[in-house]
Amino acid sequence: MKNCIFFLSIVMGLLTGKGFAVNPIPSYGVLVHEYANFQEQSKSFGTGKLDRGKKTMVVRSICGGTKDQCNCTVWVYTLDGQTVLGPFYLVGSDIVYVDIDEREWGVLVQSNDKVVIDVWIEESKSPADLGIIETFFIKEILEKSHS
Repeated sequence: MKNCIFFLSIVMGLLTGKGFAVNPIPSYGVLVHEYANFQEQSKSFGTGKLDRGKKTMVVRSICGGTKDQCNCTVWVYTLDGQTVLGPFYLVGSDIVYVDIDEREWGVLVQSNDKVVIDVWIEESKSPADLGIIETFFIKEILEKSHS
């Protein structure tokens, strides 16, 4: 509960404070030192929520500067403030995958180190997107290589 209150106070400060930029999702190569906020941009254009199938928030960290090791903490949250997922701890060059629903989402990253962050959303709408077709082709290639 304390983590949730702490997190919400940070998010509210970032959203209402001056001088804090909100990075769009997707964003790539964002240098983070202290805090960075990322938010999904609305894709509905006033027509209500779109059914976009299964979504996965992907956050990747890459050590910035001259340090070989860096750490960051990641929270994934809905823009309506109803759901907070995390904290997730990334060590060094690391990646986290978080399943999300059709609501609009944001990501908060905190780090005392200089870390480069990539944030994007992977969407699956069809069997091809789920990897079924790729798995079929890989299996077919393996079968041909053994014959």
